[in-house]
Amino acid sequence: MKTNKMAAILVAVIAPLLLLTSAERTVAAAGAEGVDAELAVPKDWLEKARAEGKVSVYSTDTVREHAEVLKAFNQRYPFVKVDYTLASTEVRYQKLLFTARQGAPIADIVTGIGGALKNYLDAQALAELTDLPAWRTYSGDLKYGTTSIAFRKRYYSLGYNTNLVSKKDLPKTWEDLLDPKWSGQVAFNSITAGVWLNPLWNSLGAERTTKLMAGFARNKAQFRTEGADAAVVLLAAGEFKIAIPLSEYNVYGVAKQGGPVDFFAVEPLPVGLGNIQILKKAAHPFAAKLYVNWILSYEGQEIYVQATGAN
Repeated sequence: MKTNKMAAILVAVIAPLLLLTSAERTVAAAGAEGVDAELAVPKDWLEKARAEGKVSVYSTDTVREHAEVLKAFNQRYPFVKVDYTLASTEVRYQKLLFTARQGAPIADIVTGIGGALKNYLDAQALAELTDLPAWRTYSGDLKYGTTSIAFRKRYYSLGYNTNLVSKKDLPKTWEDLLDPKWSGQVAFNSITAGVWLNPLWNSLGAERTTKLMAGFARNKAQFRTEGADAAVVLLAAGEFKIAIPLSEYNVYGVAKQGGPVDFFAVEPLPVGLGNIQILKKAAHPFAAKLYVNWILSYEGQEIYVQATGAN
């Protein structure tokens, strides 16, 4: 069956696509006393960034949330205009990568490519980050090679349609979703392998995780090609009752607009680090360096947490 084949593929592609930590570990830069050192970039970076004048960022925070981040960044670097785009999963995973492969990426900086990070690495589409002052303040477990580094932590669980699912029926464990009452009503989206299955594999072990995915296949779970953003919209429309994996920000963005959706944490709760990257052939490489270095700094992290609620 197609679902059995997809489940097998999902299990087979388990790989360290994301750097993941336990729920107790926080993503943080150096202490406040190190801010000056973190932001001490070479003088020619400032001059070249000033000449470039702008930087393009594709990310997953809402424009409203990121407005406070950009305000603080521009207080530090008023000569760099930030073109910020709330980019869908499809755009971040596919469209941007396609343009990067052509040598003309449509953005300078991208975040939220966990499930597609390997594809970016295979395409050699990412720039080196080791020359950033803030890079040196981060431990090795927050870095993926020399081109990707964690700047936030997010939890991934399930979203549910509040019109179709009662709170009392929500699962206590992932195995509870194998009950026949959920037959055909659980939908996995395209980021499943990178942000949900990988940490579960590490937490539950290979045998239990394999049995879990086989159980979902038998219970006619849907394995869909849409990303998380599209999945939560379909969830609100009643296309299915449960969507996996979703982060709180995916769900609450639609809920704020009146969509009948909510987020629910199931144990064990997958934790994913959200990494940030600069495209190798970015049109504004030095402005991009300033932005990424700043967001990684203590100053940038403090502002980012306050503005977006991320960890």
